[in-house]
Amino acid sequence: MKVLKILPVLMLTSLLLLNFAFAQNFNIYMVDVKTGEITQVTDLPDNNEFNASFSNNGKMIVCDVLGENMHDLFVTNVNTGVSTPLEGGDGGNDASWSPNGNLIAFDRGPANDPAIYTVPASGGDRTLVVGYGLDPEWAPNSQRIVFTDYGGALRTIGIDGTGETLIWYYGCQSPSWSPNGQYIAFTFMGHIFKVPVDLDGNVTGDFEPVFISPPDIYSGGPTWSNNSQEIVFFSNLTGDFDLWKINADGSELELLADYGGTDEYDPTFSKNGKKVVFSSLPITGESFEAQISNEVMTYNSPGMELKQNYPNPFRETTRIDLILQEEQNLQVYIYDAMGRLVKTLANGAYDKGLHHLEWNGSAEDGSHLADGIYTCQMVTHNGIRNIHMILMRE
Repeated sequence: MKVLKILPVLMLTSLLLLNFAFAQNFNIYMVDVKTGEITQVTDLPDNNEFNASFSNNGKMIVCDVLGENMHDLFVTNVNTGVSTPLEGGDGGNDASWSPNGNLIAFDRGPANDPAIYTVPASGGDRTLVVGYGLDPEWAPNSQRIVFTDYGGALRTIGIDGTGETLIWYYGCQSPSWSPNGQYIAFTFMGHIFKVPVDLDGNVTGDFEPVFISPPDIYSGGPTWSNNSQEIVFFSNLTGDFDLWKINADGSELELLADYGGTDEYDPTFSKNGKKVVFSSLPITGESFEAQISNEVMTYNSPGMELKQNYPNPFRETTRIDLILQEEQNLQVYIYDAMGRLVKTLANGAYDKGLHHLEWNGSAEDGSHLADGIYTCQMVTHNGIRNIHMILMRE
């Protein structure tokens, strides 16, 4: 196996890559979060590897292996790099290893089988969980999975196929259950959201935006850190798809990895939080050096500041103050609780200094918007800032 030193990185990915996977060569890499040591875990000739998931002891991974006539699950020893087909995992996709280490859940979409199964981690007969679904991920007690159906509805179900719950109706992808069991993060219409739940998959509170993507930007594949305090995801904020980290409350967005156009995807933490596996085009020593030589970008730059609106909650009009440390182009957008752009407050060149904006709770066409939580997003070349505002006319 190939071992190289780089900055500590957290990684993630999606099968958005499948349109060009066979023209490329995606492998699985592993990073030590503390030391930054990178290890190439898989390199199967003429195949591509995606969606790796750690075993509970961190010694093995399961991943999708795509070849010209194959889309199956393989298990790889992370120390030796030896990969073997998982018995019962033929046609498998988006595998997820249970926290207790006993089972692997997966869908068989590429095999034209729209169902989710489990199989013993050592291989064997697969067991049907639900007849329609994608992207299964485990609850921390290994008794339930969260998944999306083919209409984009977000659901949970017991591993015995009973007790199904509906979280949301449409537009959802790539769910991930927090290790503390209190939240499910997911992609909704290209944005990152979370929803509070209990271990039976019942919603216990309101949906909360974690990261609202600017217009024409896609963000997806959220995955929780082992302490449930951070979320990693992929996004094309800077052009190609790179890896980002954000606090679960939506603060402190940080660029984690950009290897000069290699496109990094599918990050998954080990159960102890010390390692992260991810899928990428071949990463060379030169690519690592290029990353090391650049200062890690933070999207909470001191060159910009977005103040909390006042009053908040508000009934008629609220004031939004922002500060620029230099003259630059500025965009300020308002999104509703579903991540839909409803108003553009600013879009143009602004001078250095303090600026005041006001919003009266109206949409772009001047109509009154419904009461609820809205996100105000500030975008400059220095980065992105978000605040949440509450419109409460009644």
